[in-house]
Amino acid sequence: MDGFAATHALRERAELANLPVIAMTANAMVGDKEKVLACGMNDHIAKPIDVEEMFATLARWIVAVAVVSVMTRSRPPAVRA
Repeated sequence: MDGFAATHALRERAELANLPVIAMTANAMVGDKEKVLACGMNDHIAKPIDVEEMFATLARWIVAVAVVSVMTRSRPPAVRA
């Protein structure tokens, strides 16, 4: 299962609707970010990794999930390894 199929499967589950999905890919061509956003992912981090950019992107979505959880008085979805 690739990231596109995994994202599609996640988005079909109501309890995971607010789970952020961030693509991390070597594809940094024009249009790649738009492609992952169009399939339902929330953001895109291109390789090679810029550590500051990676942490800024992760922080943006961690805060977003925490705010939604507080507003709905629910816990963020558990992520299983």
